[in-house]
Parts: sequence; structure tokens; C-alpha cells
Amino acid sequence: MGSQRAPSSSALSNAAPDSYLFGRLSKRVALVFFRDDRARRQIVAALARSVVLCASWMLSEVPEGLPISEVAQESVGFSYRCEERVESASRAQKLFETEADHFRSVYHHAVAALVASGRIEVDEGGRAKRSISDAARRVEGTDAAAFIGRSRRRARWRWLKNIVTFEDWDEYMLAKIERHRGIEISLSGRERRHRLLAAARHYLRLRREGRLSRSRVIGRSAAE
Repeated sequence: MGSQRAPSSSALSNAAPDSYLFGRLSKRVALVFFRDDRARRQIVAALARSVVLCASWMLSEVPEGLPISEVAQESVGFSYRCEERVESASRAQKLFETEADHFRSVYHHAVAALVASGRIEVDEGGRAKRSISDAARRVEGTDAAAFIGRSRRRARWRWLKNIVTFEDWDEYMLAKIERHRGIEISLSGRERRHRLLAAARHYLRLRREGRLSRSRVIGRSAAE
């Protein structure tokens, strides 16, 4: 990952309009190129902020708190719940299981940073929760639900934007749908000429058939 400057700070803060950037940067990322040591430090700091932000939003979603042992896997699943995806609902769990040691390590540091900043507390039973009153936690839970909803709406609009700005986006998405869902979609000549209309048509059909998913909560009893 190379960069001339660090990712937008607003997209990696509580002011982020959605989870798009910090959700992706909170996954396992490798630096294959960087301009200089200063650029490397900026990128590493941005990745660290992304992990902390993902954990913070996830804990805001859970007013009752969560055992420390579940923070890593639920944080991995958080960004998947913020988007409709063609992958199966178990995608987040499979990703966590593949990189479990890595995610436990980085989210251990994220929890430590949140505790040090006073944003969360850990009780004697090892349960992490926001360092605010119960009433404020419930308000944050509502805010988190609204954030997830907004992220999903923006993700749908981003799909439409990508059709216009991403070269061969339709071929990329068709291949992804076939790979993850086993659904082969052939576009007619007319659909290829009117890609936005074709995308809307197939999106609505897949959604109606339940072929799009939002990754479920991994370790808790609640489920979408």
C-alpha cells in the first residue's frame, strides 16, 4: 500500500460518514510500498486508528457491553454488517477464523488504547463497555444503529457510482456473484448499453430473492 499522503482524517474519525474506509483498513493490511519513513508512520497510524474506530463503534452498538474475548471477532464483523454484500452471511466469521491470531493481537491493542483514553472500561468479569452512564450507552446504541443504516445506504449508492467510474465494474461484480453465490448472470446487449438500469434490475431481484447478505453477529445471541 503506497500513498502520497495519509488517508483523510475525517474518514478515520468519529465524524466518518460511513464505515467504508475504516472498515477496510481495519482488516489485515500489508505495506508493499511507501515513499519514505514518514509516509510509513502515517499509514501505520491510519491503520491503527481504523482498528480502534471499528472496535469503538462496535462497542457503541452493544450498550450492555461485551466480554473482552469477543471484541476482536465482533469488530471484524462490524464493517460487514454495515454493507449489503454478495458474500454469504458467514463471510466475516470465516475471515476472522483465518486470521484469528492477528485480529486478537491488534484488537487487544485497540482495547488497551480505548481504556487508556477513558473511552471504555473493563469490569472485574472482563466485560468491556463504554465509560458512560447506562442511559448514555442506550443513546449510543441508537446512534450506532443509525450509523449502520447510513453506511448501508451509502454503500448502495457507491455501487451505482462504481458502475460509471470503475472500468469493467459489471464484469467484476458478475464474476464475484458467480464465485460467492454460484449465480451466473448474462447481460444482454441492451443491458450492457444501459448498465445503471441493468444493475438496478438485478440488484432488486437478488435482494428480493434473499441473495444479498449482511454478515450476522458472530459471537452474540442476537442476529439480524
